[in-house]
Amino acid sequence: ELAGYWPDFNGLDGKSSGSLTASRAEGNRAFEPLQIKINEKLSEGSYKNVKLGGYEVSAYLGRDRLVIDKAEIKAMNGTIKSSGNISQRSGGISTYINADFSKIELNQLEHLLFRNAKPVLGEVSGKGMLVIVSDLHGLTGEVNIQLEKSDLARTVIVGTLYNMMKLKFGNNEPKGQGQLSLRFEGSSLQIPSFYYFNRGIEIRGSGAIEDLTKGGASPVKGYAVGSARPLKGISLLGINELDQLMASLQTNVSSVKIEGTLDNPKVVPVPFQEISSGLRALLWNQLHK
Repeated sequence: ELAGYWPDFNGLDGKSSGSLTASRAEGNRAFEPLQIKINEKLSEGSYKNVKLGGYEVSAYLGRDRLVIDKAEIKAMNGTIKSSGNISQRSGGISTYINADFSKIELNQLEHLLFRNAKPVLGEVSGKGMLVIVSDLHGLTGEVNIQLEKSDLARTVIVGTLYNMMKLKFGNNEPKGQGQLSLRFEGSSLQIPSFYYFNRGIEIRGSGAIEDLTKGGASPVKGYAVGSARPLKGISLLGINELDQLMASLQTNVSSVKIEGTLDNPKVVPVPFQEISSGLRALLWNQLHK
């Protein structure tokens, strides 16, 4: 029913019950004079097919600042914990967010960001920090993400590399693991490092989304490299050394260039010699850790 008053709530479903308490803040720990506590439970809650659970918030409100001391939200079958503040300055509104998240369902997250995305399996966990001054042009921060229990064979980049390496998809194998680092620099999103391993294939890459203010029309660019690592993860004496040796001797490496837009990315096979020197340095450092 909230959508009848605020259209932004269109697509929000479920029933809500809970409490809100506002009182004079007491003690030396108080950030601002008014303390606010919210405790809400959602029954069958969802927003545009993204599952929502209950949440708890402890915050302090002053004349020019809202400080979120602690917030815990159940969403996408996982948990998000955060703190931060929103303050009014001469240059506009400044927002600071510090968060960590665990066991977020990748399929729900992807479809929240990209409605036409293909189904994927996986869980994401991690932590990050964002600072926004006025708008996305004043955005800075970084996020580090861990990927578990995943299968990305149906995604554009991983799927293209699998096809190049003639890997048959077969049944879903949600055993993939990986890491992803993000760095926000104004309206651009840098992806310094991406690593993923599943089905005996190791994929590494880097890239960027050039202008987040353009939404799905934002240009994207990057490179990714796939190589066979059939012995990786096998716990036998000496197998890691043999695996590293096979990787260093291997010449059959598949590499792709990523271009186009966020809504319509294009993945083009290229010779390994054409990938950027920055990604080559990244691959060298990662392989020798």
